[in-house]
Amino acid sequence: DTEHKRIRFGSGICGQAADLKKTFMIPDVTKEVNYLSCSISVRSEIVVPVFNNEIFVAEIDIDSHFPDAFSETDRDFLEQAAAVIGESLF
Repeated sequence: DTEHKRIRFGSGICGQAADLKKTFMIPDVTKEVNYLSCSISVRSEIVVPVFNNEIFVAEIDIDSHFPDAFSETDRDFLEQAAAVIGESLF
């Protein structure tokens, strides 16, 4: 369970991704001043915004217990998945 059930645009990595409408790949969350911890075990994170007709509608947010866990291949795959998800939402 986490205290961060609703995150404002611009707040934390998820909020930044939503506000700036771009993917964030964070290799070490301990070095981020704007990181909102949902688990003390998380060491890296990737957040990919999902759009429908260029409107932000959701996010894919994946955490890892290992630093630098995500690659550019992961980013490309998740951005493609986000595009498919966004097109199918409405």
